[in-house]
Amino acid sequence: NKAVVNTNIGWAQDLIDHGVDGFMHHPEDIDAYVATINELFENEELVHAIGQAGRQKTELKFDIHNIVNQNIEYYKSICS
Repeated sequence: NKAVVNTNIGWAQDLIDHGVDGFMHHPEDIDAYVATINELFENEELVHAIGQAGRQKTELKFDIHNIVNQNIEYYKSICS
């Protein structure tokens, strides 16, 4: 599992909860990026915890069975 450090602009805001399952910073805030990456290099437990949380969230949110069922329900609702 890997910890994610990304920008807080665009798609990442829909997928990452800052400090829970990844980290986000404004693209111009280089100091925040550096501080977060340094913290991750120094704290293996944090890397594991953030990485595990990200993996769990991704597995739940993008599980093919859930997505198929959501699509079926959506199409049933618009075809009714």
